Amino acid sequence: MSTGDLIRRARMARKLTQEQLAGRLHWGQNRLSNYERNERKITADDLSAIAQALEMPVAELMSPNDFGDGVHLGRRAGSDVEPVPTHRSSVPLLTWQQIASGEIVVSDNNVACPVPAGPKTFAARVRGNAMHNPAGRPSFAEDDLIFVDPSRKAEHKSLVIVRHAGQALFRQYLAEPEGAMLAALNPAWPDRLVRVDDGMEIVGVVIFGGYVP
Repeated sequence: MSTGDLIRRARMARKLTQEQLAGRLHWGQNRLSNYERNERKITADDLSAIAQALEMPVAELMSPNDFGDGVHLGRRAGSDVEPVPTHRSSVPLLTWQQIASGEIVVSDNNVACPVPAGPKTFAARVRGNAMHNPAGRPSFAEDDLIFVDPSRKAEHKSLVIVRHAGQALFRQYLAEPEGAMLAALNPAWPDRLVRVDDGMEIVGVVIFGGYVP
């Protein structure tokens, strides 16, 4: 089954027409149709955007025919992200200190990236419980890998890395009518909602979340 087939099946399972899903993505219907009919090679950005619009992991839309063999899908205890599939490319694995200081290019460590990545994409391991949501999805546990693309523009409900006051934070971006907000997914997290201000810099958008089994 191709990536286009998986996209079409996921869309239909959610009872969405092509027009409705394209509307969520702010695309023309032809663009989505070309992907579903496998008449256009899908980009990493567009695949991630479709997964977000369908509220599902990117890995469930990745066909081995298009992206190579991967490990079996599953769930890690305390998390709903996927095992990281094998992929030919690799990206630097950065510490939170490196991200906070702006050193997001150089690293002595690299990890396999499960999706096609932009030239500045990097990975990091989740720290803390701010993004652990025991009541639903998405949810991220300690040490889960997240892959971050600085070239992606944050949209409503994007998962983002933000640099603020000398720290790097992992949060969900909410484009609310009264102003953009950052949200922790953990309902018990102190100051769960924080308004985005001029002192905050969005470092990049999370394009995949996983772990190495």
